[in-house]
Amino acid sequence: MTGFKIYASLIILLVHLPSGDGVICTSTCTVACCTAAFAGGLAVLGFGPAGPVAGSFAAAWMSSLGIVAGGSLYSILQSIAMGGTGVVAGCGQICALMCVGS
Repeated sequence: MTGFKIYASLIILLVHLPSGDGVICTSTCTVACCTAAFAGGLAVLGFGPAGPVAGSFAAAWMSSLGIVAGGSLYSILQSIAMGGTGVVAGCGQICALMCVGS
């Protein structure tokens, strides 16, 4: 299992664990997310510094969305890849959505 798959599996597991107020889930998820992002996980999915890479998963996902809403999972991931949102801040936002809800 690749490192990226291990981190993705960890995040999915954390979402399904009871975590009280979500602090444990959010903290652990943020560490796993940041590690995956720094390890090139976003680039592997096609989130590039100039936008989604043609023919990639990110490009297909974007085209399926039509208009991408600000603050959505997709927009946060793309912002991290483009350098607009810091990795730690972006991962914190994603994990808060996943672990606590909006």
